[in-house]
Amino acid sequence: ISEAQFLTFLILFFSSPALLPAVCATCEELDALTVAGIITADLLITLGVLILVYYFSKGRKGRASSAGDSRDSQISWQEKGKG
Repeated sequence: ISEAQFLTFLILFFSSPALLPAVCATCEELDALTVAGIITADLLITLGVLILVYYFSKGRKGRASSAGDSRDSQISWQEKGKG
């Protein structure tokens, strides 16, 4: 194959979607607008979940760590270890 034939093959192969091999017989191709819509919807859903988690966890600050991490409980555990 000469260089000109190879370049012609590349141009024809990548310029015509009809020449591209199909992945499967029942597959459908998605256009760019559909893919952009799916990605946008995914980002919006992710942002919504992020806002919900932030909203519901905002009031819980310090509750879980206050019982086990207080200085009194740390001192009492240290004293028990010495005795």
